[in-house]
Parts: sequence; C-alpha cells; structure tokens
Amino acid sequence: MKSEDDEDFSRLCFWLFFATRGGRTRLMIMQSLMREPMNAHRLSSELDLNYRTVEHHLRVLAGNGFVTAVGKRYGETYFPSKKVAENGHCITDMVERYGGKA
Repeated sequence: MKSEDDEDFSRLCFWLFFATRGGRTRLMIMQSLMREPMNAHRLSSELDLNYRTVEHHLRVLAGNGFVTAVGKRYGETYFPSKKVAENGHCITDMVERYGGKA
C-alpha cells in the first residue's frame, strides 16, 4: 500500500513531467541526472538544449525538491535529491505508463 508521501510524490512527478509545458525537457534532464550528476553546461551539450533552457528547468526541479546542487555558480553540479533517490521508481513507472522514454 502506498503511503501519503508516495502519493504526493507521484502527483508532483506527474505534474512536473507529464502535465505541464516543458515536462518532457525536465524528464530528459532528470533521467540524465539519475544516470550521472552533471553541471548545466554538460547537460545542455549532452541533451542538445540551450544552456538557458537547462538552467530554467534545473531551477524548476530544484524548487520542487528534485535536484540539489553542489558547488558555486557556473561549476554547480546537480544531483538527484534524497527524495528522488528514495522514490525514483515512481518516475520510471510513470515513464513506462505514460509513454516510454523522454
């Protein structure tokens, strides 16, 4: 049985990655960070996205508790948050349920 925290996390995942504009981009960023922590520049290169776009989505993810940053300014490296580490299965389950890989 899912706890209330699991339900809240699932709802937030759905909203961030599937129900809002930019969700696909946030999902690609999150999946990349779940494989390997990176800075914004590397993410923009690997995902072939504009640097400012990546910065924007990282702020959205950080504001919702999905990523944490270590370092200062340009060299900040982003990691999945503890919340994602504990509940990352919700993200992968939703990807399978709502349409494959981003």
